Amino acid sequence: MNDRQMKIFTYAFDHPRETLAVTDEGDQILYGELKDLSERIGGVVGHRLAFVLCRNTPGSLLGYLGLLSSGGVPLLLDAGLAPQLLQELMAAYHPAFCLAPEDLPPQTMDVITKSGASSVEEVFDPDEVNMHAAEKAAGGSRSAGGEIAGAPQREPVMKIRDYVLCRTAAEGKDPAVAPELRLLLTTSGSTGSSKLVRISGDNLDANAESIIEYLQITKTERPITVLPMQYSYGMSIIHTHVMAGAPIILTGYTLMEKGFWDRVRQEKVTSLCGVPYTFEMYRRLGLMQMDLPALRYITQAGGRLSEKRHMEYARWCAEQGIRFYVMYGQTEASPRMGWLPPRMAIEKCGSMGIAIPGGRIDLIDENGRVIPEAGSCEETGRAPAPAANPAGENAENILSPVGELVYTGPNVAMGYALCAADLAKGDEFHGVLHTGDMARRDQDGYFYIVGRRSRFIKMAGKRIGLDQVERILRRAFPDLDLACAGEDDDLHVYIVLPGQPSGDAGAAAGDHVKGSGGTNGTDGTRGSAEPVTGEEWTDRILDCIQEMTGIPERRVSIFPVREIPRSSSGKIRYAALT
Repeated sequence: MNDRQMKIFTYAFDHPRETLAVTDEGDQILYGELKDLSERIGGVVGHRLAFVLCRNTPGSLLGYLGLLSSGGVPLLLDAGLAPQLLQELMAAYHPAFCLAPEDLPPQTMDVITKSGASSVEEVFDPDEVNMHAAEKAAGGSRSAGGEIAGAPQREPVMKIRDYVLCRTAAEGKDPAVAPELRLLLTTSGSTGSSKLVRISGDNLDANAESIIEYLQITKTERPITVLPMQYSYGMSIIHTHVMAGAPIILTGYTLMEKGFWDRVRQEKVTSLCGVPYTFEMYRRLGLMQMDLPALRYITQAGGRLSEKRHMEYARWCAEQGIRFYVMYGQTEASPRMGWLPPRMAIEKCGSMGIAIPGGRIDLIDENGRVIPEAGSCEETGRAPAPAANPAGENAENILSPVGELVYTGPNVAMGYALCAADLAKGDEFHGVLHTGDMARRDQDGYFYIVGRRSRFIKMAGKRIGLDQVERILRRAFPDLDLACAGEDDDLHVYIVLPGQPSGDAGAAAGDHVKGSGGTNGTDGTRGSAEPVTGEEWTDRILDCIQEMTGIPERRVSIFPVREIPRSSSGKIRYAALT
C-alpha cells in the first residue's frame, strides 16, 4: 500500500479540535474523532476492500472518511440498494468488510452478515467497557487496532455511531488490491452495476485542490449535504471541504422538507448544489424568493442544465451577488473536469466552460486528430478574457467542428474494474480520459456539449444527435417532460402528457403513435383555454422535429409514458425506456 497520507486529511489531522460536521441534532463531530477512528480502522482493515452502504448520517460520514484516510479501499454504494443487487456485487468482488447502517432491512443485513451478530466494538467508549466485554465474550484477544481476534466471520467487529463495520471475508479470501488504489465508485449507482471506476489517492487530492482553487473555498464555508455521498458530486463536496477545514452541515432532511430549509437558515449555509433535476425542485420550492443572506455561491453539475434554466439562475445570482458555477465532470475524473466562471455565466449560457486548473481539454475528430483551436485560449484552467460577442449554439462562424472531448489531468482515474481480479491492476488511463461526450469550442476557448458519442443515430446516412433533438424539443415545449432514444432511421420520443393521471392506461409505456403529420404550432400552447389532447401534442412535436431537424414524420415514433425514468441523481435512464 502507498503509505503517504492523503492531502485531503492534512488540515483535519492537524486541527483535531475543529469541526468536521454538524448533525441535525446540533452535535458537532470533531476532526479528532475522525483521526482516532482512522487509527482504529487502519489496524483492523488495512489496505483491503470494504463496501460502504451510504447515507448522509454521522456513522456513514465518519466510517467512509475513516476508511479512506487509514488506507482502506471503500466502494461507495447506496444504502437503499436492492438486496439482490448487493448480493451480486459481493459475489463479484468478495469484500473483506462492509460498513452499513444498523437499521438496514433484514433482507439486506442478511446479505452482509450471513450469520447472527455477535460482539460489537463501540469505538468511542473512553472506558473501553464494551471493548473488554466483547473480547471476553469472543474468547479471544484484541489486536492493536481494536479488532477482536478469533471473532467469527461475517459479523460486526466495530460500531461507528449509527453504523457497524462487518467482516465479510477471511484474510486471504478477499481480492488483492493495487498499492495506489484508494476508492471505488460505480458507473451506475442505482442499478448496482458491477463496472467500477478505480481511483487513486493522488487522483482525489488533485481534484480537490483544483476545485478549492476555482470555487475559492476557505474554512469559512458551510455547505449542506444536498446530494448522496455515494454520488461522485456529493463525495467531492465532502472531500473539498474537509481539505479546506470547512464544517459540513450534515442532514438527513430532503429538499422537500421544511427541516432542510430550517437548517439552511439556522446554520447559515453558504453554498447549495445540484443536478438539473435539483434545480427544477429549487425553482418549484421558490428558492429565488427565499431570504438566504449567508448564501455565497451555487454549483451545478451532473448533466446539462437547459439554457432557459441556466439563464434564469445566472441572472438571479448576478442580481443577488451570488456566484453561479456551471461545472462539468465524470466519475472517471474524480469527478471534475470543467467549470464556467461565474462572470461568464450569462454571456456563455449553455457552455460547460473551460478546463479546471491543472487540466487540459482537447477535441478529437473521427480520425483521432486534435481539432485546432478557434481562438487564443490556452485551456490551462485560467478563464480567458471576456469575448465581445457571446458564442451560443446559434452563433455562426465561431464554433469549431464537433469532436470528442478528451481531458488530460492528474485527476483522471486509474481505469475500470469488471471483476475482483481487476482491483490489482495499475494505472491504465495514464491521465487521459476519452469522455464520450461530443462538443464544440468557440473562439474564446469555451466548450459546448452537443451530445454523447453513443447517443447518435443515423437518418438516411446522416448522424443525428439525440441529445440535440431533446434540447430542441425542450426549448419548444418547456413544460413537457420528455426524452429521446431510438435506432437508425427511427427516432423515439417519449412524453409525459401534462395533467396525465398516474396509472392511466392511455399513457402506458409501449402505446405509441407513428408520425402522421399535423398543422399546429410549436410553442406548446393554443389559442383557447381548451385542454390540449395527446393527439395534438403529437402533431406539434412532429411539426417541430421536421421543421428544426428535417427528420420526416414517418421516421418518428412518439410514446406516451407515465413518467420519464430517472436515477437517484436525476439523470434520465435511457435504457429503461427501450
